[in-house]
Amino acid sequence: MIKIDVIKKICKIEDDTVFSFKLDRIDGPEVACELFRKGYVRVVNLEQENVVNIIPANNTDMVGVCIVDNIMVDDGDYDIEDNYIPYYVEEENFTRIYFCPITGEKYEINIIKEIDITKDYIELEEKIKKAYKGRYKNKKNRAEYEGLINAQYELLQDVFTPC
Repeated sequence: MIKIDVIKKICKIEDDTVFSFKLDRIDGPEVACELFRKGYVRVVNLEQENVVNIIPANNTDMVGVCIVDNIMVDDGDYDIEDNYIPYYVEEENFTRIYFCPITGEKYEINIIKEIDITKDYIELEEKIKKAYKGRYKNKKNRAEYEGLINAQYELLQDVFTPC
């Protein structure tokens, strides 16, 4: 059995509650850890749109181990003269798995603690609103604004820390 410890991050935004997970520790063979380290396998929030093969064990089963499948999608469109202009975008799809693809051992996920990140999110939101007005004044303001946007995005994302 491969034991995986995760930290659940909770953020309440208006009437919605968003969950994300941070990988804390993996207790298993080195080969299994290598899959996580290289990004082939991740612990993800199963409520994402791009997760397939979901058969939750119960209603509170929101975190799972998934294989990452990177695909190129043509998101192109036609111009005014009906010429097709391709626009390729890389997307990640996740397929839920219950066993390690190399060792065959079952994954066991434990949520070791829950962290409420709502306060951090609101603070970043207020800083973004202030920086928004002056974002085109100079390069420093623009960089500060983009840094705040990235920080807010990363706060809500699942974190894949190597084991």
